[in-house]
Amino acid sequence: LGSWQLHHVPLKVTNKFRVVFGGVRGAGASLGGLSLDDINLSETQCPHHIWHIKNFTQFIGNSSGTLYSPPFYSSKGYAFQIYLNLNHSTNAGIYFHLISGANDDQLQWPCPWQQATMTLLDQNPDIRQRMSNQRSVTTDPSMTTDNGNYFWDRPSKVGAVAFFPNGTQFRRGPGYGTSAFITHNRLKSRDFIKGDDVYILLTVEDISHLNSTQVQPNTHTHT
Repeated sequence: LGSWQLHHVPLKVTNKFRVVFGGVRGAGASLGGLSLDDINLSETQCPHHIWHIKNFTQFIGNSSGTLYSPPFYSSKGYAFQIYLNLNHSTNAGIYFHLISGANDDQLQWPCPWQQATMTLLDQNPDIRQRMSNQRSVTTDPSMTTDNGNYFWDRPSKVGAVAFFPNGTQFRRGPGYGTSAFITHNRLKSRDFIKGDDVYILLTVEDISHLNSTQVQPNTHTHT
């Protein structure tokens, strides 16, 4: 309550169409109204997940500015978290972590060729003026840590014990990303922060098909 909510709705259309918005009131008396703003249509893929961070400016350059996202699942079933480090004096860092999840027994380990894209949304109401900040990480199954473990191996094997806010214990694998995702000065510019809210859009895609060897055409000699 009290802040804007960001929603993406995928549309699969091939002919001319019209978009109509309608509101449905639930049971009981209404305590307010519903407002729609910043509506954009674009020929892009919707993000798989949205991390909404409220009261954001208090974390910038503060010792408390180390934030972990809620747990999310990729389309393949891998559980993951995003770590945002804001306590540096000049830069914000962002990292992708695999975490222990409900599907781990059925998944392939080390995690092969999943590309995670983390996008700090520029909330300019005109989508043509947006300059969102993006970072991608790909899980190379052959990548190893300094002690010889596979970096993207099962979190229960290579991860550290961690706890969700409700006290539930899990394992968090090592994180990969950058300590210089965006400077604090740029973060405070444009419309990355709006109403003291920030949105990070998350997509994890299987790109293993890009790593397969293409079939070579048959060669013939001509005399």
